[in-house]
Amino acid sequence: MGEKRRFRYWNFEKLKQWICNKKVLEYLLGDQFHIETVKRSAGIMKFLANQNALTHEHLDLLWKSTFNAHEASIRAIYDVIIELSSEISVDVIF
Repeated sequence: MGEKRRFRYWNFEKLKQWICNKKVLEYLLGDQFHIETVKRSAGIMKFLANQNALTHEHLDLLWKSTFNAHEASIRAIYDVIIELSSEISVDVIF
């Protein structure tokens, strides 16, 4: 019961900080990424973009995931980029 109660006090700011501090995207998009984790990371990236916490480094990680990747993985990454395109601010792109 203690675990359930602790999460009641989380808000968007705490969640954003936790994702960034624990380097969740770095883990999901790291060297040993899987196509399913890339697909599901879109939700996390959209959340960070909406919280103004998605960085240029996060996008670089996404692009670097395409290097030497299988065609299906590349397609999934491009789908994530397209999905993020409406959420990303211009400051993050440049």
